Amino acid sequence: MPYIVPKFIERETKLVGPLTLKQFFFFVAAGVVVFILYFSFGKKNLFLFLILTAAAVGFSFLLAFGNVGGRPFPVFLKNFLLFSAAQKFFTFKRKVFAPKLFPEEIPKLKETKVSYPLGASKSSLQKLSTKMETKSK
Repeated sequence: MPYIVPKFIERETKLVGPLTLKQFFFFVAAGVVVFILYFSFGKKNLFLFLILTAAAVGFSFLLAFGNVGGRPFPVFLKNFLLFSAAQKFFTFKRKVFAPKLFPEEIPKLKETKVSYPLGASKSSLQKLSTKMETKSK
């Protein structure tokens, strides 16, 4: 029996007409900014008011509908600001060395010969040690 796989699980529900709740709040915030701008600049300087209103509405459209690299613009903006403000430090820096083609010669150890007194032979432990070192049977 095949399982039913849900589709569009990352889609947000539309609560206010064709807008999600986040998108609606972005436009409400832009409306509040335009309202404040109107009473600050609207009657004195109409041209500045129109430019600032266009910037506020454009930024709200960007926040509501913009995507950068497949992610919503508010997520991109948050990640950008956190990355820009965070301290950047690196703990590991690898040093690159040129490979040695000819290894240094290993100094040879002096060989000492063990002499046994006459009539004395190696003990069985010494014979076993010799066999293990030389890997013989």
